[in-house]
Amino acid sequence: MTILELLFKGRGLAALWAAYAASHPTTQAYPSYRPGMLFAGDVQSIRIELPEVRRLIGGERVTFVDARPAPAYLGETRTWIRNGHIPGARSLDWHLLVEPDNPHKIKPIAELRSLFASRGLDERSDIVLYCGTSREASLEYVIARHVLGLPRVRLYEGSWTEYVAHPELPVATGPEPSPVTPLAPKAK
Repeated sequence: MTILELLFKGRGLAALWAAYAASHPTTQAYPSYRPGMLFAGDVQSIRIELPEVRRLIGGERVTFVDARPAPAYLGETRTWIRNGHIPGARSLDWHLLVEPDNPHKIKPIAELRSLFASRGLDERSDIVLYCGTSREASLEYVIARHVLGLPRVRLYEGSWTEYVAHPELPVATGPEPSPVTPLAPKAK
């Protein structure tokens, strides 16, 4: 299932998807493009920067979600300057959102919704996603915001790389601060 198909079907628009797909045939041919102009703008509502992260640490206003694998979240890997996670953050390994035998295929919407709910995340949540460099968290952003339709989701672009470069910021290790525990993807 493609991202576009997930977006349509995830919002109950299966008939609209069928009409779209019928009028937009797919091909494996290499496309040709016309030169054009791209006007890019900054959409500040979808991201968060370090000054705001600093203000939100330890508060109950947002839920930080770490998209890295469980060993990185727990502080068991020695990849970073400092290892662990933002205090209070939930763990939602990005691998859990894709099929174990095909990381390019996103899991069914009901399963995605269940995974987010298991972390205490739903339409009432104010969510800040991060990972090591914001790459994996970007996938979680697309799924949370555009597939599941969660209204308050932002991406911390600096992610763990920026965060741990500031020694004054706290780092937690070990399991989550609630009965929720990091899930590891099933072995292939």
